[in-house]
Amino acid sequence: MRLKEAIFMLPIGMKADRNDWHGASKWAKRWAKSEPSDFEAWYTLGVSAGEDGAIEEQIAAYERCIALNPEHGDALVNLGAIYCEQCRYGEGERVLRRAREVNSNDPLAYKNLALCLAHQNKREDTIKVLEDLVHLGKLSAFGYKDPMIGLKVHSILEELSPELGAAYTENLQSFFRALQ
Repeated sequence: MRLKEAIFMLPIGMKADRNDWHGASKWAKRWAKSEPSDFEAWYTLGVSAGEDGAIEEQIAAYERCIALNPEHGDALVNLGAIYCEQCRYGEGERVLRRAREVNSNDPLAYKNLALCLAHQNKREDTIKVLEDLVHLGKLSAFGYKDPMIGLKVHSILEELSPELGAAYTENLQSFFRALQ
């Protein structure tokens, strides 16, 4: 870690640890302004701005991060998810497909892409993405942290294909057994 990066990351981390996302966002803005070509500064601003509820600032920060580093998988996944949450499904799909290309093992890229496609009623594309996720053994990413997301995804899967619904249930149960 470079000295200048450490100078900014310390107060950002301290603010974030206290759930002071507004304070963390202020420090991240200072960092991005100080080093406008540092993609990690922009990524950090995107995270902190989002936690602070500043969605437009979050979007702009992730877009800048990706402009500086088109291979930044986390920024791609986050931006794609935000676009979908904002009902900007075409943009979300484009960004999430790119995220999947950048890191084909990131289950969140698949999960978010599948949900984005489902919202667009792209049944065959949704099934294909979910089948890819099943083959990776990563389907448990849909619900292990948030049971409500798990239930939503399960209902989407059951509606699309009973086989995918059953695979999801089995994969998730295997995941939880592995945690014990």
